[in-house]
Amino acid sequence: MRGILFACLAILLAAPSAAQETKQISGRALALDGDTLLVFTSDRPVQVRLWGIKAPDLRNWPWGPLARAVLDNLLTKSGPLVICVQRGKSQGRIVATCSIGNKRGAEGGDLGGYLVSLGLAVENRTHTNPGKGSLRLFYVSPYEPWETNARIRRLGIWSDPAWASVRLDSKPRVVPKLGSKPGEK
Repeated sequence: MRGILFACLAILLAAPSAAQETKQISGRALALDGDTLLVFTSDRPVQVRLWGIKAPDLRNWPWGPLARAVLDNLLTKSGPLVICVQRGKSQGRIVATCSIGNKRGAEGGDLGGYLVSLGLAVENRTHTNPGKGSLRLFYVSPYEPWETNARIRRLGIWSDPAWASVRLDSKPRVVPKLGSKPGEK
């Protein structure tokens, strides 16, 4: 038994820490849509997908364009620096948690959390779900409280009955038509 514990400890100590593997990207940014940024680094522009959220697509009026406009306005008035910490890659894009300068919290600190708190994005459970089993029992998503608050207060997409019943990260993807009734596709 001691041998197994010692082997597990040795493996954990030999593995590189998450802090060593994280990549930080910073620079001025532009919103491409409600959950994707173009960060202008000193080398080249880098497309960054905000980790943990899913905003309506630009073709989904009015929520997609509104999410992009709010994010772009926040980036424009924020000043020169957006800091993104890479958490992975998806579809050729870097997936990262991004903040403005060194601010923290929903009010401009975590850009994804800010959009979720306004009801302009939902938690993307494909990013935030730790998997099945006992881990899920003890896991609380970082965006779940903000999404629940926006839903209760009927902010953003939650004010629209056609959107209120839709999970943007569900498969198959269901996008309600403008002016459709709840549950109608």
